[in-house]
Amino acid sequence: MGRLVFVTSTEAYSASAILFIFSYRADESHLPAGRQGISAQLVSAYPGAASPDRYKQTQSINFMVENWIKEEHPNWYKDVSPMRCLILGSFPPHPGKWAYPFFYPNGQNRFWRILADLAGQPLQWTKVDKVMAVEERYKIMKKLKIGVQNLGLEIERNGKSALDTHIRINKYQDIISIIESHPELRRILLPGYSAINSTARSFIKYIQQKNIEASAIDQVKPEALFKIQFKGRSIDCVVLNSTSTASRVKYDFLLEQFRRNLK
Repeated sequence: MGRLVFVTSTEAYSASAILFIFSYRADESHLPAGRQGISAQLVSAYPGAASPDRYKQTQSINFMVENWIKEEHPNWYKDVSPMRCLILGSFPPHPGKWAYPFFYPNGQNRFWRILADLAGQPLQWTKVDKVMAVEERYKIMKKLKIGVQNLGLEIERNGKSALDTHIRINKYQDIISIIESHPELRRILLPGYSAINSTARSFIKYIQQKNIEASAIDQVKPEALFKIQFKGRSIDCVVLNSTSTASRVKYDFLLEQFRRNLK
């Protein structure tokens, strides 16, 4: 069962958030002392639900239902040889958002559109045939000599959210085996950097756990570069912007960013 969490912020209520509170019948035993009965207080505080101005508060109250569910990553990895670059992600969205059973399966995510444009190979099967949708993406990977893998093997997800902030990685994929099996690999790209469980930050945790030597990185930000040393090899690791549509970065900017760093 989900747990109701009390959070404060300085943001204004939206009408939908208020209506959610009106309709939610919460077990308030988890709330801090003095906060129990807060739902009823909010309802009485906002009798004019039709007026959006009534929702503006200096100190607003927000609720989030915590419902952490364990998930294991499907076996989607397809090897590419030669592999000049490896692109890592964090973890797939909830299965209800998959358009096909492969990496970056949300049809709204811009990842595959970017790679398809760079390869000069349009995506034709996304909404037509799931098997062919996977195959055309694998062909793009082979044409660009790019490997794709996610970092999380076993995770906990809060509800059905795809946000990195709502994912906890409990066990990592074996990224080292990919690096070992591809001595030609010289670059790893890490799209997504802001959340604590983002791709870039999760990869940094991974190499620390594996005691892999890495150069210092002053700030985790787009196009920050650091190097890892692995069995006498030096591999560039580059942080990129997320390809999610939740990011405000425009498509043309992302396309050129990937073009610059897929070298």
